[in-house]
Amino acid sequence: MLKKIKDYVHKNATLLFKTSEAKSLKAVFDKNGFWFHEITQPIYDKIKSQPHLYVAFNEHGYYVGISNQSGGRWKRQHAYHLGTLAHHLLDTLRYDDQNHSHWIEAWMKIESLKLDTLKNTIVLKEAVYISFIPFGLYSEFNNHHKGNSVPPKNIIRKINKELEAALIQSLKEGGKKMLNVQNLKNETILQTKSNGKKTPPPKNPKVQIAADFLGDNNRCVEFKLKRNQNISKVAQTLPNLPKGPCRIELISKDRNNIRTYINGKVRSIRVTGRTVSEYFNSPDTKNGNILKWKIVQTEMNYKKKIIETITVRVCPMNPNQNK
Repeated sequence: MLKKIKDYVHKNATLLFKTSEAKSLKAVFDKNGFWFHEITQPIYDKIKSQPHLYVAFNEHGYYVGISNQSGGRWKRQHAYHLGTLAHHLLDTLRYDDQNHSHWIEAWMKIESLKLDTLKNTIVLKEAVYISFIPFGLYSEFNNHHKGNSVPPKNIIRKINKELEAALIQSLKEGGKKMLNVQNLKNETILQTKSNGKKTPPPKNPKVQIAADFLGDNNRCVEFKLKRNQNISKVAQTLPNLPKGPCRIELISKDRNNIRTYINGKVRSIRVTGRTVSEYFNSPDTKNGNILKWKIVQTEMNYKKKIIETITVRVCPMNPNQNK
């Protein structure tokens, strides 16, 4: 059954994203989301309200999903794939949106992101394909249902869930990089069952914090910022950062990577009660009113002088202290 499905996937795959022109790798999107490729949209329209599986992929990563609801899961709106990808890039995610940042890392060149008033673009690493697998192709999977009658919804959901897990495992065993977050959870569960011990989930590797006292007995807090992270959002996760008048230093080890912010020079917040997060989420009036966190992100992704990580140092200061 799995071989039959994988054969179907590759024989019926079409391009996932609409691009700026034919044979281009520049995918286009607006504030509501990406668009399906012109060939793919009518194919999806025929199957979207029927139960089905789908596989979105290129050699950089595979994603397997299921749909049991009318209208499907590829909608240009919050919490669905085409919309969520755009909201990640525009930093307009809601609390209930899915996490698709790993899709962007696998499929797209973040340094190529260009934002425009009406239509934004980002270059794909290579073409991304998608295939929709009709329920009728695998409806007798695991002998849950036999015959020509339509099975009840609970059986449909059970078949889809079990086949999704089996297909993910099969692709992974075949050497494919999987983008399914739930697959990581499954691995933890399997590991727990195999050794009889409860295995804690991996710690979040995104933020590394090192607090220390630096100079004049002022308590400074340092943390690492990785490329493509929103410094405003990272700062929000650190409740021990100083508030009000403080000194901020953005330091890169490579002194050749001189930018507006990332240069080791002192940046000061001199408004009482203002947080580091609020500072970087405010517009830079000297640079076209672009949000400061976006300027930092752009500087870290600058062409051939990419900066993978920087150190952010935040120190409290007296209101009358010089920069």
